Amino acid sequence: MPNLSMNEAGNEIKGHETFHILQTTSSILAIIMNAFSFCIIKRYSRPEFGNYKYLMMIFAIFGIYYAFIEILTLPSLFDWGHTKGFFPTSFIRRTKYASAIGCLYPSAYAMSLVVIAVHFIYRYFAICRIQWLYWFNFPHCLIWVVIFIIYSVNYWASVYFGYHADQPTIDSLREPLYHEYGIDIDNIDLMATMYFVTTPDGLVPRWKDLAVCIDMLFLVAIVLTVIIFFCIRIQTALRNNIVMSAKTKRLQTQLFKALFCQTIVPIATGFGPVSVFYFAPLVGWNLGKYTNLISVILSFYPLCDPIVVLMMIADYRRAIYRMMTCQRATRRVSSTGNTSNRVDHSLSKS
Repeated sequence: MPNLSMNEAGNEIKGHETFHILQTTSSILAIIMNAFSFCIIKRYSRPEFGNYKYLMMIFAIFGIYYAFIEILTLPSLFDWGHTKGFFPTSFIRRTKYASAIGCLYPSAYAMSLVVIAVHFIYRYFAICRIQWLYWFNFPHCLIWVVIFIIYSVNYWASVYFGYHADQPTIDSLREPLYHEYGIDIDNIDLMATMYFVTTPDGLVPRWKDLAVCIDMLFLVAIVLTVIIFFCIRIQTALRNNIVMSAKTKRLQTQLFKALFCQTIVPIATGFGPVSVFYFAPLVGWNLGKYTNLISVILSFYPLCDPIVVLMMIADYRRAIYRMMTCQRATRRVSSTGNTSNRVDHSLSKS
């Protein structure tokens, strides 16, 4: 599909400005919050956190990546009739790699679920299978990197190859996109699928496009199943009073609650709205430019997650409080002459 010429830059795409202002603002704040979270985790994680400290730091880095991709692509979404799709509206729309880069946006959400799933696996090992924690030491930890890469490439390829709009799809969207955005569909890199074709005999399924949708939902379902499985196992183990000190159990419970809330955020801000995006074409809803509400809600995910971590884990919460009140950790000398840190004594308290 031809790209926009350079003299068509700027304001030729209408109808999404408010949504993109909200999305961009949220993404910028997300980058700031995740960078701040990274610094807090790096500085104030106690030794008992082990390698989980690095997993949380990786998650903060991924939050920055997720928000950066949103700003880089500024996607416009649409559900119209039995068709759904998206197209980038940022400066990349004028490049020949617009489609390839634009597909990173839907892939980022699926990739984030993989990162969360690995967190749950680590927490399960730390609580129930300590002897398996070597899988998170180098070089064994590289297996998680390989799994992440394979999954991410697979999901990106499903979007890139499955969403290339054919001529019937383009023709069905020509008038709606001109009406909603004021654009010529031949001048954008459109990624779209059409579930059904309307014929005189009724609706005829387009099995290729439906198969792409099922494949992508299946990939997400695999990760959600892993998350739910390990979530139940961890919760059961903590309730059954497995052998560990009260301090350790308190810490493990606190980290599990933080991880659980981290999981609720992408499900609430992502899975629900994205489900609307996927299933609206099945019933033929014409959401038009208001489909972009989904991308706005999604943009809150990388912003909310670091806030959850910083507020749920007591060590980080206290560190932020000391920063805000300009307090410093005071040191005292015990009767034996040993120096101890007063703040560290309070770290075991929830």
